[in-house]
Amino acid sequence: MIKVLLVPMGARCGISFLLENLHIYLPRTPFEWMTTLNLRSLVTMLQTEFRDFLRKDHIPIITKKFEDGQIPFENDYEIRFEHDARHDQETNCFVIDETEREKILEKYDRRCKRLLTNLKEADKIIFVRIAESFRMPSHTDGWHHTYEEGDFENGVKTMYELKDLYPTKEVHCCYLCSMAEIQEFSDYISAVHSDPDITMHWNKE
Repeated sequence: MIKVLLVPMGARCGISFLLENLHIYLPRTPFEWMTTLNLRSLVTMLQTEFRDFLRKDHIPIITKKFEDGQIPFENDYEIRFEHDARHDQETNCFVIDETEREKILEKYDRRCKRLLTNLKEADKIIFVRIAESFRMPSHTDGWHHTYEEGDFENGVKTMYELKDLYPTKEVHCCYLCSMAEIQEFSDYISAVHSDPDITMHWNKE
């Protein structure tokens, strides 16, 4: 059985929504529910195996008023954690207390360790990113803004550095910039997932 690992690389949660629409539910990875404004930071985290990423000051204790388009917090890696702060309906605030922060740190520690293990065990790795300069149709509500990370060539170049990290693996880097490319990727990953000689589900711990 061939082990194929799909690694979402941002820029937001579009890849996760795409997989859910395809009814493909894979073990969680660190980046899929974040807004990652700097692709270089993600590559650096993989190069350093997440050293210094899970510091407490990267997950601050907050009570912050919610406003349309506002994000809960952003860390030194230019990562925004929209899905990790609790939205208190009564006060209309983002809230993270000490207990919640510990849970968030535990969650990301688990996901980082799982990803590093799966990267070692996988026969084939697919890194995929929907470009920040492309707005997904479902993200037109003012909450998800468009962030420009730079020109297309730089983004692709940065993605392809990942190939050097895993020289013994079959590595594919997909940098999607249009609905046509997203549809093509959807068809591709559906075919991979349904292939009886391939598994995308292992090490869920």
